[in-house]
Amino acid sequence: MGSSIVETVAAVGLATRMGERCKAYLLLAKPRILLLVALTGLVAMVLEGSLLGAPWRFSGVLLGILLAGAAANALNQYWDRDIDSVMARTRNKRPIPSGKISPREALGFSLVAALAAIWLLQVAGGSLAALLGLGTLGFYVLIYTLWLKRRTTLNIVVGGAAGAAPPLIGWAAGAGEVGWVPALLFLVIFLWTPVHFWALAICLKEEYAQAGVPMLPVVVGERATCVRIAIYVALLLPMTVWLGFGAGLGAVYFFGATVLGLILVAKVAALWRRKDRQAAWALFGYSNVYLAALFLLMLIPRG
Repeated sequence: MGSSIVETVAAVGLATRMGERCKAYLLLAKPRILLLVALTGLVAMVLEGSLLGAPWRFSGVLLGILLAGAAANALNQYWDRDIDSVMARTRNKRPIPSGKISPREALGFSLVAALAAIWLLQVAGGSLAALLGLGTLGFYVLIYTLWLKRRTTLNIVVGGAAGAAPPLIGWAAGAGEVGWVPALLFLVIFLWTPVHFWALAICLKEEYAQAGVPMLPVVVGERATCVRIAIYVALLLPMTVWLGFGAGLGAVYFFGATVLGLILVAKVAALWRRKDRQAAWALFGYSNVYLAALFLLMLIPRG
């Protein structure tokens, strides 16, 4: 009787530790970001249409995009572990600075995920999709993480190209080429990215300054950052209309995109008036909803 209780307790403890370990690796991959990565890649594949009749290839490409995103996010945390250990927002939440995963384990996870991603994209999507996946991963790690992030306020602007790449990969996997529609999808995400991250940077201005990261609000101040956020929103909204016409989307998309855009403008206007953390957090939170909802609207059948 006693031994069975001990065995049960040991089994529960082992399961708990394994669960915590899996959760730590999931946090290393940044699941919230991965959801947007998967959604934007999936929408491109649905709009292109060639892989809808090949579910195994469709699933393989989508998994490849997810693994590439997980690898990029994990490598970002591996190289940024010194920054993450300084910033209060990340020190106790991310698995490397909190000690839940060692840097060596994080690097190993990243490399395995990257290799699996490129292999899947090659097998299920073809050479162009695999090359785009490899290029995106390399750009995010080498150009953004290791170079731009620590040196210039253009870090988010230029680095945003990596986060905007999933539609290019998904489209190329089906069509074997990249055309106007995936380019417009790319531009929508590219223009959205500074709005999203500069709002967060306003909220974490002091932490970025302490870590020595030249995010825009740290260098030019909050007022100038609000001006640039407004400029990017002014460029983003017409791009969503252009995308709607270019992809042949229906009335539901145009109506929804208009409503989402007006709410985005209202959030930016509130930040402009108040210039406080509460308004910045509100814009940051809504920006996630905005992009996800905009891309979900593209999945609604036309007509």
